[in-house]
Amino acid sequence: MKKVLIPVMSIGLLSITSISLNLNFNDVSKADAYSIANLPTTINLNDTSKTDIRNYYSALNSLSTSERQGTNLLKNLKEILKNGQKYYSYDSNTKIWQMYEITDRDWKKSPASSTTYGSYDPSTNTITGYEYGSTSNGKNNPYIHALYNDRNIPNEARAWGSHEQDAWGINQEHIWAKSHGFDTKGSDSSGGARGDPIHLWAGNGWANHEHSNYFFAFVDKNQSYSDAGSKYNTVKGNLTGKSKNAGGSETVFEPQDSDKGDIARSIFYMAARYNYFSGSDTAPIDGNNPNLVLLNDLSENNKTGTSSATEAYGMGLLSDLLAWNKLDPVDEYEVHRNNLLFNNYTNNRNPFIDFPEWADYIWGTADKDGTNYNPDVTGYASPLTDPIGSGFTLSVDKISFSKGDTFKVSGSNADGEITWTVDDPNIVSLSKTTSVNDEEITITALANGTATIKASANYEGKLVEQTIFVTVSNAKKGVPKYVLYIAIGGGVVVLLALGIIFINSGKKKRKRMLSTMKKSVKTYKKSSSRRK
Repeated sequence: MKKVLIPVMSIGLLSITSISLNLNFNDVSKADAYSIANLPTTINLNDTSKTDIRNYYSALNSLSTSERQGTNLLKNLKEILKNGQKYYSYDSNTKIWQMYEITDRDWKKSPASSTTYGSYDPSTNTITGYEYGSTSNGKNNPYIHALYNDRNIPNEARAWGSHEQDAWGINQEHIWAKSHGFDTKGSDSSGGARGDPIHLWAGNGWANHEHSNYFFAFVDKNQSYSDAGSKYNTVKGNLTGKSKNAGGSETVFEPQDSDKGDIARSIFYMAARYNYFSGSDTAPIDGNNPNLVLLNDLSENNKTGTSSATEAYGMGLLSDLLAWNKLDPVDEYEVHRNNLLFNNYTNNRNPFIDFPEWADYIWGTADKDGTNYNPDVTGYASPLTDPIGSGFTLSVDKISFSKGDTFKVSGSNADGEITWTVDDPNIVSLSKTTSVNDEEITITALANGTATIKASANYEGKLVEQTIFVTVSNAKKGVPKYVLYIAIGGGVVVLLALGIIFINSGKKKRKRMLSTMKKSVKTYKKSSSRRK
């Protein structure tokens, strides 16, 4: 059963070592900004400390509050994100694919200790002398945590496995479709937005094909839609269809729930890194350095080309992306990917993984189903005090259940014990009322009705709380399989008996039997017609 993560507040992952940062925000030349970097052979696997994350955004601290919200925040984030940024060639066989061995690795199936071409030191959590694989050698070939893959079945996607549109094949998925603003005509080895690894995830090839360049949005399941899993069961839950909230006839793509937030925050990053709200830029606005905006309509769903200083290109659907930012909050994998990129490859970060609430400070808010969009911003960015990262979360292994069912819940990232309460213990019971991080407790559904389960814990000196709303109903009673088997078997026996009787009957008897059967059919048809 897939787990549902619900955020309460945000918290960062503590690092083993700190990273020294160069906070010089002077612009660099176009040649430096978009040149292709080499891949490192010493890999730092540590997560960045809270202090260093806050320092990375410290250029915001001296700005007025109006400069730390709305499009002004996008403008000012751009100066931070582009400083010293590194790019990699977007082509069929080298750098981005090799980078996935580290950044998009499935760390459960391929832990650092399994590295063969390179030396892993657990005391420093680093790999030295790392040798990247390729399609032509048998070097490091880890499992990959690719977007769109079903997390409930054994993962067989590998860095140097299939790169085709098949069951476990993976592609390089541009979260912001490159045709929406930076579809350059030059060499694929050029740098810039198309080679920006923060939005260039490993993704299942078939689902990537189904996504095409459609906007991301909730799909209206009351209209005709298709599921990528109809061809490969590795990617169930990735849908194409009509927009649930924007309406219209445009086709949109809805990823599985576990990828919704990752995708939303990647798109938010692109709008922060590549925009022209300042009205000036040392590098020209072109296919490498596009002018991107987020839209809350589907007017540019089919628009393709390269943006300019006078023409921004859009992606959406904004209200749904804001909803996904909350529906699928930042998790440990996403945090680690952000830090691996920053420490080893890109030299910049995704601010919406570090501070998910900043999306609301720029674009406003929407409910978790994408409705009730309000463009009014809810606050302003404060890197010194805003909560960092994934936060205290609840993990629930079942969101719908019946009387007599049991299910598991747990909390993570709390500072100390987690306290559990239920408002009606006659509806559900708790196996315990206190737990520690990641310790599961069992909930038992006792009677029909609704109940509210609350979990509270301390976070950075504050008491925070999260709620699970529970509805218990009678289990649906299906017909046992053995009853169906008996009925089918009995019907077969009766038909055989009637056939034998019919064959052994005389000619007159057979005519009478056929006549009786025809009369019965006519009577049934008349009865059916009256019922309609």
